[in-house]
Amino acid sequence: LVGLAKYTEYSVRAAARNTQGAGDSSQIVVFTTLQDKPGAPLSVNVLAASSSSLRVTWIQPLNPNGVIHHYKVYFQCTSGGCPLNHRTVETKSENPTYLLTDLNKYTEYKLYVTGVTGAGEGQSSTNSVGTTLQDRPEGPPLMVHGTAHSSTGIAVMWSPPQKSLQSGVITKYRIFYKTLYGTAEPPIEVSTISEYIITGLSKFTDYVIQIEAGTVKGYGPPSEPLTVTTGEDIPEGAPVELQSNAWSSTEINLVWRPPARSTLNGRVTAYRIEYGVVGQKHRYVDIDGETLTALLEDLEKGQNYHICVKVVNSQGWGPCAETEQFTSPDLPSAPFVKDLQARQTSIEVWWKAPTQPNGEILGYKIVYTPPGANITLDGASKLSHVITGLDPYTEYHVKVSARTSAGYGNYSVRTNPITTLEAAPAGSITHLTGTPVNTTALKLTWSDPERPNGKTTSRDI
Repeated sequence: LVGLAKYTEYSVRAAARNTQGAGDSSQIVVFTTLQDKPGAPLSVNVLAASSSSLRVTWIQPLNPNGVIHHYKVYFQCTSGGCPLNHRTVETKSENPTYLLTDLNKYTEYKLYVTGVTGAGEGQSSTNSVGTTLQDRPEGPPLMVHGTAHSSTGIAVMWSPPQKSLQSGVITKYRIFYKTLYGTAEPPIEVSTISEYIITGLSKFTDYVIQIEAGTVKGYGPPSEPLTVTTGEDIPEGAPVELQSNAWSSTEINLVWRPPARSTLNGRVTAYRIEYGVVGQKHRYVDIDGETLTALLEDLEKGQNYHICVKVVNSQGWGPCAETEQFTSPDLPSAPFVKDLQARQTSIEVWWKAPTQPNGEILGYKIVYTPPGANITLDGASKLSHVITGLDPYTEYHVKVSARTSAGYGNYSVRTNPITTLEAAPAGSITHLTGTPVNTTALKLTWSDPERPNGKTTSRDI
């Protein structure tokens, strides 16, 4: 018998036949044709069950051609990013269902199903397509880097996570940031842009930045910590604990400490020292930013100096730390005697203060000869004096010296002598004697007064 249906039970009986007809039939014997490979499963349907699984349903082949012991579900990424694979489904149901697990997240798969009988694997169903659901990304954003945008802002750039780790459509990013040793600031959420400027930051401060990518299901793991420093700005703080002392009459030594780091706003490149006599024009000198001491030299002796120390960085210099310091006093230069005026028993002297006082002028000393006497005067304001008790018509030399706390300086340049005015002779003529010369004449002799107080021009007899 040929042309029978596959794997079908048949009842068979036989009877002999001749020219006269058929004889009696035999007993009925039941036979079953052999199994063959089954036809294609029908109505394959694929539905997403989760971000890593698909539920597959189908109907057994119209022609199973035997007992289907199991089915094979074949699957592969439509992108070609994963190899063709299959799972074996043991089932006798006419409407099988199978949960295909351990799949890539948010990935489109093409699937087909085959049945297997004792004769082998049958025809493939038509291809069906299904996509796993979205999930949180499994990978962080890539190529995260940042630069200082300003002294209070950082520009951050990044790329999306690796495609195979996105687990969905990236719709947002979350930026975390904090100071290097501080607490985290509230995160910043942005859309699908790949660059953002974080503002309102502290100046010249190290910040740690991490970024997460997100889908509709949430955010994935953060990127590796990135440290970025905000830009420099003009310093806001002045040096602290500024101390000064006079090392000599022409030197002042300075010592200080740097401002608080939060006020530096940059790397200290130098310290600027501005200094000058109070009320006069100042000059400045810059010293290395690692140095916290300075010696000011070639200063004026005994002067009060105003001193200002500033921090310097690439953007400029900050406010002053101020102090005032006197240099040690020294001997003053000589005053200048500008005029002398004589009277009978006195001389008035006028002078100018030393051009180099080398300290505070505390007083003056006037020396006059003869007899080598001196007069001391206190204070700096008095620049004239009347020397009294002098002899009339006497030649005197006068000189003046100024005094600081270091002592008296040089005397003024020696002036031409000055003579007091004449006065009437003091005392009488002495030793008056007379000798007759003849009967009508006498020869007189005498001694003039010891203090003539001038040139004797005549004598009254």
